[in-house]
Amino acid sequence: MTDIIFLHGMEGSPQGTKSQFLRKHFPNCQIPDLPPDTQKRLTILDDYITQPAYLVGSSLGGLSAILFAMKKPHLVKGMVLMAPAVGFSESIAVEELEELLVGKTHIPSDIPTTVIAALHDEVIPLAAIE
Repeated sequence: MTDIIFLHGMEGSPQGTKSQFLRKHFPNCQIPDLPPDTQKRLTILDDYITQPAYLVGSSLGGLSAILFAMKKPHLVKGMVLMAPAVGFSESIAVEELEELLVGKTHIPSDIPTTVIAALHDEVIPLAAIE
């Protein structure tokens, strides 16, 4: 297994544009098919990620990467988060939403992370990511 794993967004898939781009440039990139439900995503990732890996997450995939890194930081070498869906609550379970709202969601300080976000994104506002 490669050590790069792409976590797509809510409406993305292993066949989506970002997935195809990453496969073209990183042919061994692993891309699990993830449901929109955050809790189910984390259950899948708990079984899927068994060796340290770099996580690349887009939107809900970015939030999934953060939540996974909080639970199992020893399995995350680094992250690239593209407009991570923090502050976006449509598919998040109530208990997770409470955790997000009280500011407990965070990127573990010992995990190198790059965040890519747009200044004027109306879906995932920069203020929510900051």
